[in-house]
Amino acid sequence: MKRLTVVLIVAAMLLVTTPAYAQTVSGAHGRPWWRLFIFIPVSVLVGAGVAVGRRIARDRGWFGR
Repeated sequence: MKRLTVVLIVAAMLLVTTPAYAQTVSGAHGRPWWRLFIFIPVSVLVGAGVAVGRRIARDRGWFGR
């Protein structure tokens, strides 16, 4: 589950952001505050999904305890 979360985060970063080497001083137009509107809600949803998923898995006995 952790690997899937990491893969999703990396994929989102690659799709939404531009690489650091592609950004130039002359091309910078202010601060990228709009990214907060994407990454914060996505992070909250992923965290909530992981918490709910763990609770469901624990209740169904998938962890083998």
